[in-house]
Amino acid sequence: MAINLPEPSKELADKEIARIVNLVRHVYWVESDEGGHYHDNLLFGLSCLMRRAGIRYEVARKVVETIINVALQDIAGKVSADELKRIMEAEQRHISETVDWVYKKIGYDPNRKCWGRSKFREKLTGAVAHL
Repeated sequence: MAINLPEPSKELADKEIARIVNLVRHVYWVESDEGGHYHDNLLFGLSCLMRRAGIRYEVARKVVETIINVALQDIAGKVSADELKRIMEAEQRHISETVDWVYKKIGYDPNRKCWGRSKFREKLTGAVAHL
């Protein structure tokens, strides 16, 4: 049983998943002032928020996979086929680094913390400012 987290048993309707994807897709490729992208923080923070809300792992994974797939579709015509393939491979790693990690590690180890809304907001404020 996860420490201080509800049992992940809640579902999200396809309409709710689509709403989440549409809300975050514009932030996915925004570059930080340091040159990276905000999508790592976006996926990790969103995974944490879903875990805190008791969303089932399979549903959270579907949300993250859908966000990644939509983000890849958004850039498909803007990069070469080789670059797209490289990006696709890198983006697939984000699943294990975010939703898988949150659902399998956080809450079961007292030294690992799941972000709340304020930390999520803090980490993404810069991305929203760049829109």
